[in-house]
Amino acid sequence: MADQLLDTHKLIVGTSGAGKTTTARAELEQLLDQRRHLVVIDPMDVYWGERSDAAGTGPGYDIPIFGGRHGDVALTAADGAAIARIIAEQRISAIVSIKHLQDDFAQRAFVLAFLRELRLKPQGNFHLVIDEAEEFCPQTPPDDVAFELTRLISWFTKRGRSEGFVLTLITQRPADISKAVVSLCETIVAHRLVSPLDQDAIERYLKRFADRAVRDEVMKSLAGLKTGERWIYSPAADILERGVTPPIATFDSSRTPAAGEILAEPKLLSQVDMTAIAALLSRPSAVPKDPRQAFEAGTEAGLAIMDRDRRIAELEEKLGEVCRVNDALTEHNEQLIDDGVACIDAIVRATEILKDALVGVSTGKAAVAISAMNDVLADADPHAARVANLHSHDAETAQSLATAKRGEAARDAPRAASRRPAGSAELNAAALALAGLLKAMPGQEAPWTHLLIFGGFRPGSGWIRKSQNQLSEQGYIDIVGDRAIATDKLKQSAIDALAVPSPAAVRALWTEKLRGPGGAIAAWLAEHGPATRAEIGAGISMSSTAGWFRKGIKDAVGSNLMRETGDGRLVAHQLLTGARR
Repeated sequence: MADQLLDTHKLIVGTSGAGKTTTARAELEQLLDQRRHLVVIDPMDVYWGERSDAAGTGPGYDIPIFGGRHGDVALTAADGAAIARIIAEQRISAIVSIKHLQDDFAQRAFVLAFLRELRLKPQGNFHLVIDEAEEFCPQTPPDDVAFELTRLISWFTKRGRSEGFVLTLITQRPADISKAVVSLCETIVAHRLVSPLDQDAIERYLKRFADRAVRDEVMKSLAGLKTGERWIYSPAADILERGVTPPIATFDSSRTPAAGEILAEPKLLSQVDMTAIAALLSRPSAVPKDPRQAFEAGTEAGLAIMDRDRRIAELEEKLGEVCRVNDALTEHNEQLIDDGVACIDAIVRATEILKDALVGVSTGKAAVAISAMNDVLADADPHAARVANLHSHDAETAQSLATAKRGEAARDAPRAASRRPAGSAELNAAALALAGLLKAMPGQEAPWTHLLIFGGFRPGSGWIRKSQNQLSEQGYIDIVGDRAIATDKLKQSAIDALAVPSPAAVRALWTEKLRGPGGAIAAWLAEHGPATRAEIGAGISMSSTAGWFRKGIKDAVGSNLMRETGDGRLVAHQLLTGARR
């Protein structure tokens, strides 16, 4: 790598076996040849080959190794801060192997303590090399330790330069590294990348810093690069280079052995006496009570307590997920009840209309009744589809069957000449009823909600929206705010004015209409005045916390038969009580 790039923050990427670790070690050897102060965080225990020549029989670089199978001194998860102090105070370059720590959390905890202490070192050039970097500065931290680590590494990339820090991050999953950290790297070394997500991470960087030609040239070749082949791109240095990393001078301990091959191991470092360093890592006998103080003091107790806290947090998260699933199931069950009741209600209404149609064969009203029946069934279709979807995930088939059966019923029904008022043949049964009610209102105008309550129609259904659209578009009514006003066309039409039902008749209509407790709840409330849910439940001998009771409240409120007041009570609509507002 060009010397001018050595002191830039670097991101080295590539899929497994593409040569990224070899590139990192080639850079490491350049730094060691220049006697730079450095440390390698080695989560895979693959950098020990720096201690031997390429053949594995002679000496390599005199660099101490902490931890791992070839370490000069063993380490524990609680040694991070102590080792950082040794490296900083004694100006030792080192490889810190953490593969043999108990798990990913212990590795992150070690590196967090290590970097916190390393940050305090005296000002001066220092190279920090972190392999498997996605574990220590992830885009989505799995726990508090990972979150703090990501923030700390971000500090090294943003402000650490003034203290002399230079970072080299190595990863096979650039998509998983914090985007904020990647954006602050000044040099990208890209080996072969196949995953679209990982390629996207590199393309984002190139879109930000490179022109279209550079981006296209790199991205087109990225998946096909041979082992060892890489792109080096540094926008600040204006370098774009495609080439092959030269062989390293030391033992290739990161190479995957061939079948049956045993890698020769380098001799342990003989020039450095590690006795004093080992003494510095001795454990204190006293364990601070505070878990973080214990952890920072380098004791296993603190790490164990932090691990316990992590496990508690994981269990709390799982409990929250169980609660969310339970809430979703409850909501689905309530929806199923609502849709089931709506379907039953539609079937009952359609049956009653069909009876009228059969009787009406002799009176010429059958076609009107059949049209109304089809409208009722059409209104029930969404409910039927949801029920089918909840149970069989085959809503489309269920709705097709329902539509086919409606078509058969309409085809086979007896035909008769319509006796609808002249000029109103295009109105459905609900529109005719609403028009008749409006003609009977004082001044032939009324709130639309009142017409729906008088007619026994639930608001918001497709059938009612269609009815309102018919009346409005065909010039029978004007809608001003929430009021329906009869036009001259309606006033002069042959549509008969209907009798306006009394409050008692309205209560009876809705008790029959809702089929569930909603009508009974509204009727009781109309007779007894405003009340709380508990009072209503006691009045109709039903638990106010039961799902059936809650459904009744929902139905009655949704049908505008009652409303909530600011003090937690419910009050019946004036049309059920006869009172004037």
